[in-house]
Amino acid sequence: MAPIRGIITALVTPFDGKGMVDEAALRDIVEFQVKGGVHGFFPLGTTGLGPALTPDERKQVAEVVVDQVRGRVPVMIQVGTADTPTTVTLARHAEKVGADAVAVVGPYYYKHGERELIEHYRAVGEATALPLFIYNNPRLSGVDVGPELTVRMREVIPTLTGVKVSVDSMKQHLRYLHLLPEDFTILAGFFEYLQALVPLGVKGAISPSANFFPALCRSLWDAIEAGETERATELQKRVNYASGPIWTFLIERAAWGVFAEYFRACGLRVTQYPRWATPPLGEAEAAEVRQALAKAGVLPPS
Repeated sequence: MAPIRGIITALVTPFDGKGMVDEAALRDIVEFQVKGGVHGFFPLGTTGLGPALTPDERKQVAEVVVDQVRGRVPVMIQVGTADTPTTVTLARHAEKVGADAVAVVGPYYYKHGERELIEHYRAVGEATALPLFIYNNPRLSGVDVGPELTVRMREVIPTLTGVKVSVDSMKQHLRYLHLLPEDFTILAGFFEYLQALVPLGVKGAISPSANFFPALCRSLWDAIEAGETERATELQKRVNYASGPIWTFLIERAAWGVFAEYFRACGLRVTQYPRWATPPLGEAEAAEVRQALAKAGVLPPS
């Protein structure tokens, strides 16, 4: 397996207008990103709407993505659910269909103690030989698998390989880097900090931005890897411009309609996203998305 590092797409799950997974659109989105140079895929996380799908639908998405990727880049399936048996079932399925790793968000909704969390992750580690990643997204899951707990988990779960840190804090990333060894893969949850974090030891990032402008994100990574500081700085600014409206509308206003505007702007044919009814962006907000993409050089100026 190729190492899981670099630009990894937090893959969206498109729907067909009747609330069913649109397999054809999903394959097109995967192909668009592979051609754009992404280093891997992370299906069924937040933007993949994993918690909003049934276990069978999650298996369907996993199968389609692995089949379409065809081993060209690694696929890390997010299998976390609110309960251990379902999480274990999805992890075993991910291994069966050929995924390269599994990620597990903390068991959400209910409050759990440290021992319960360790046993949850241990059960997944014992169920599959795949590398296991913690998906730490406390803002949405309500469960914080922080650096200190990650260290303790690593002592009892041999397959625990890395963590996706979906915490908007440089200090939190630095804490993981300080406490975990160099062979533990730390992946940021955002592309906005890559130029600062990669030289310090972060191995890459998992973000929805690569769904829409994968080539730009890959160019940023290549410039960082090559030590081209001035070019990396310019590309980091462009990535931040392009992705800015995602966080402005999604996190601050819960305006999921921002994704539909990105799909349109980047020429991706998606009938429905997200799964639930959501109002479109207003004209001024849609213009803001297009202007951000134009400023980043993803679209020509209007």
